Amino acid sequence: MKVQVKVSPNVIIIAEGEKQTDVFKELASMQEIFGNTCGRCQGTDTQFVVRTVEENDYFEVRCRNLKCKAVLSFGQTKKGGSLFPHKTKNDEDGKKSYLPYGGWLVYNPQTKQKE
Repeated sequence: MKVQVKVSPNVIIIAEGEKQTDVFKELASMQEIFGNTCGRCQGTDTQFVVRTVEENDYFEVRCRNLKCKAVLSFGQTKKGGSLFPHKTKNDEDGKKSYLPYGGWLVYNPQTKQKE
């Protein structure tokens, strides 16, 4: 079985599997990574970026709207190397909380942090 889904105006994904559940799992995984519109401005002009720093790869989707410039960062699982969007952070007391805008952050030059 082969299924093609348009997950954003610029991205079409194709998933294959023997059973519907296999295809569903593959589509869900790919849509979470590749079906992003900007969580801040809702723009659809996004760019996939891989930065390499000291032999470590960092995966991001960037909003190309010059008035927005938000970035969604991805983590990578230790087992299997799958990607997942960073939508939570650890608070000072160790509890997880959701990031604003679904994890889409903008660099603030005054505080020198992504907010």
